Amino acid sequence: MYKQMFTLLLAVAFLSISSPSFAQVDYTANDQVKPFGGDFGMGVNTGYYEGWNDFDLADLIGGNRKLKIEGVGGNTARLALTEKVLEDDRWDYDIKVGSYKHFKQRDVNDHIVFVGYPSDAHRDKTTYDGKRSELFSNLYEPIWDGGKNGTPYNDDNYYAAYLYKTVSIYKDYIKTWEIWNEPDLTSSRSAYARTGQSGSWWDVNPNPADIAITAPIQHYVRMLRISWEVVKTVDPNAYVAIGGIGYPSFLDAVLRNTDNPKDGNVTDDYPLGGGAYFDVLSYHVYPHMDNSIRKWNNKKGDFDYTRTSDAALKGVFTRKNDLNEVLVKRGYNGKKYPAKEWIISEYNVPRLPLQHNFGSDELQRNFLIKMVVEAQKQNIRQMHIYNLADKIDESKATKAYDEINVMGLYKNVNIGRKYEQELTGLGKTFQAINKFLSGYSFDRETTAQLDQIPNVEGGVFKNRRGQRVFVLWAETTQDLSEKAAGQVDLSNIVKTSKLMTRQLFGKTTTTLSKASFVDARKIQLSGEPSFYLTGASR
Repeated sequence: MYKQMFTLLLAVAFLSISSPSFAQVDYTANDQVKPFGGDFGMGVNTGYYEGWNDFDLADLIGGNRKLKIEGVGGNTARLALTEKVLEDDRWDYDIKVGSYKHFKQRDVNDHIVFVGYPSDAHRDKTTYDGKRSELFSNLYEPIWDGGKNGTPYNDDNYYAAYLYKTVSIYKDYIKTWEIWNEPDLTSSRSAYARTGQSGSWWDVNPNPADIAITAPIQHYVRMLRISWEVVKTVDPNAYVAIGGIGYPSFLDAVLRNTDNPKDGNVTDDYPLGGGAYFDVLSYHVYPHMDNSIRKWNNKKGDFDYTRTSDAALKGVFTRKNDLNEVLVKRGYNGKKYPAKEWIISEYNVPRLPLQHNFGSDELQRNFLIKMVVEAQKQNIRQMHIYNLADKIDESKATKAYDEINVMGLYKNVNIGRKYEQELTGLGKTFQAINKFLSGYSFDRETTAQLDQIPNVEGGVFKNRRGQRVFVLWAETTQDLSEKAAGQVDLSNIVKTSKLMTRQLFGKTTTTLSKASFVDARKIQLSGEPSFYLTGASR
């Protein structure tokens, strides 16, 4: 009964929208991409934990004074609003509104949400090599029907209907709508095969049975097209993101295909490739899985390894560069078509060295700080760490791929009393850097000056009073070592002979070390980032 009443209320509300003042979007991402704006997003993938609801998870991120929960200090989060959940007969589409209001009260805003995952009743029954499609049926029904059934959208297009209702209800809380989660996830070698090699996605479209969506690439482009029209119609200020991808070859397939179900070619009905229907590129990157920290050596018949935080960092942005090369090749260069905005919606390196003997608490903490700096240098708008908490007890993580389950900011939240969960070293570092850089924004101009100085890595942040924080380190290059050394002279930039310095105590406390002063002309650097302050008294 409650479900029927809620549906009736939605219909009444949409009737007013479907009046002559209602207008569908008349532009694409080939015409314009609005600057993302807002603060840099230090985000968290919330995940799911038995016995914990969204309110609890918001408190673990943003804190809750009443419950004496400090939180890790993230200002945004990556969540999900799938049709499978929202169509459940046990509740209504607005089931998560209270959760998002609670996130907002915790100052956790501007979320990215991945969508899709149809209810059983709305899932496509088509099979590919014996595997059923994961996408919605009726994707190729018209998106709009002019208010025929009391709603602007066509009720027979299940994806359009679900997305319209969802965006209408949650638009005040969601900034970016991510279309699916890892649609290109695959075990096929064709994903990374070079052009000219058999089955390479650079040359032929992915086999539907080989990718997570279990559907032709044109059907994913169709989802992007529907998403663009619906999201931008309901909330012109929102963003549409291609969802958490990993392979440049998949991106190329999206861009070179239209949503033409026959062959992906351009026709009057299918005039544009997939790049026209998203303004944000969201990608996932795990350097320990994607060969960032190793390179094949033909002479010795084995890999050469560089298992360090800086090698992992380079891997993250090598992936961005590879994806961007595809965009540029297809015209998304700021000239022919607008350039895309960027989000990293999943990233991390291991705490436990279960794959390639790569991972440690020290490496993970150093990598996080370096990511905070480099992501802003590289125009990433948000980055969402994986994961809020460990999925299993650390003692049970013993084999390869278990490291994914112990990457949390908190240790296993199902151990001990609720709200007394223990932060990991990564969590303490995440918390401390959020505290320390509160009120500071990335200083691109001064960072550009810093980049001219050899043998130093890092970036600069400033507050409204003109005070600056330099986050500096020496590049780690020795396999399995976070040790590095260097020296830098900042006197020409800071115009002073003395700088205050602080270091994070990620292992033992959530606070910073006591302040000391160093000679700005002879700053000694290590592989662990340090913080140097100008004009500061804290």
